[in-house]
Amino acid sequence: MSNSGENGCADKAAFSEETVEERYQQLVSDTAKGGYFLNPDTSLVMDLVRGMCTNRERYGYEACPCRFCIGSREHNLDIICPCFYREEDLEKFGSCFCGLFISKDVAEGNRAMPECVPERRDPTCVFPEEGKPQITPLKTVSIDQYNYPVYRCRVCGYLCARKNPPDPCPICGAENDRFETFSCQTPKMTTIIIPDEKGPEVYQVTPADLSSKENNLF
Repeated sequence: MSNSGENGCADKAAFSEETVEERYQQLVSDTAKGGYFLNPDTSLVMDLVRGMCTNRERYGYEACPCRFCIGSREHNLDIICPCFYREEDLEKFGSCFCGLFISKDVAEGNRAMPECVPERRDPTCVFPEEGKPQITPLKTVSIDQYNYPVYRCRVCGYLCARKNPPDPCPICGAENDRFETFSCQTPKMTTIIIPDEKGPEVYQVTPADLSSKENNLF
């Protein structure tokens, strides 16, 4: 694994081993709280943490130490650790691209550690075609347009869009059977016009409003 920059030369570390150890301990704590698992190879993990610290000094954010990082932060949001690809890689391969995080079944010895995890990042994010701007991997989509179901933890309200609910909830630790499928579809509105001496009053109401005994429109 290389921490070389765009010019191919490694930067001299601008941080101490104490900084690396502190970041490692924070990573261990955050990983446990989130219900994730670190690679049991501590030497590998420490090397990756050094790479994260290097990238934080170099770029201002902890870009994945196993990937090329070229351009602005906005063009590399998908590879700031933990990267956008971690969840699917853990589910499909049992490890993230770097090998920093592993799945629960790998951690418990019920699944072998993968020999390698293929890169799924669009190469045009790194090497855009000549004359074209870098592709920004982050875009705004509505829940209705999203390709994954949205799950809601019924304990703490945590929302996530993925193939399956997390186990456990990274916020409160609830198991995945305590999640429900979440929908925020906007209910159809009905226009109600109520005559008035000063002119008609127009209301936009939902079917629930019309059937509610508490509404006082009429």
